[in-house]
Amino acid sequence: PWKTHLSPMPVYILYPYLACVMYLLFRRIKDGIGFQQYARNKLWGKIVLFSGASALTIFISITRPVSLIGDVAGIIAGLGLTYLATRNMRFEHRKNGLYYRTSIFVELSVLLLFFARFLFRFYTVYRSVNHVQSEAYLKSKILITNDPYTGAAVLVLCSYYVSYYLVVLKKGKHW
Repeated sequence: PWKTHLSPMPVYILYPYLACVMYLLFRRIKDGIGFQQYARNKLWGKIVLFSGASALTIFISITRPVSLIGDVAGIIAGLGLTYLATRNMRFEHRKNGLYYRTSIFVELSVLLLFFARFLFRFYTVYRSVNHVQSEAYLKSKILITNDPYTGAAVLVLCSYYVSYYLVVLKKGKHW
């Protein structure tokens, strides 16, 4: 077999990364459950952040038409989830301001889709590094541009949050 200078990656190297992913998942679920305070500047900051991530994802996949098809599908799926989420949106006035919330099932669906895809991608890269056949094979497995599903999952998340937060801003004005 073909020899390479890369040696197998020990599994314990992944533990800190997986711990960070699990912590982010926990925080997002904790923040997504129940009412969240309506703060215009915070919502605009999130819109800018997710719009930038969307633009970067589309820019990365612009050279591969198959990836662009996945990107479009991800955007459409995210907009569909926004439609479901806004149908179940509720606002509530409290002593310290306006609060809003959506369906926990829509929120969890978006997060689980993203983190499941992220973990699967992480596993694929890890497995590829440990079973290297050639450097060209390794590059083909590691490059995100060769994987339309990851871009689609990122764009489901981004398009959902951008459109959802825009709806929250619009509806929050009327309260």
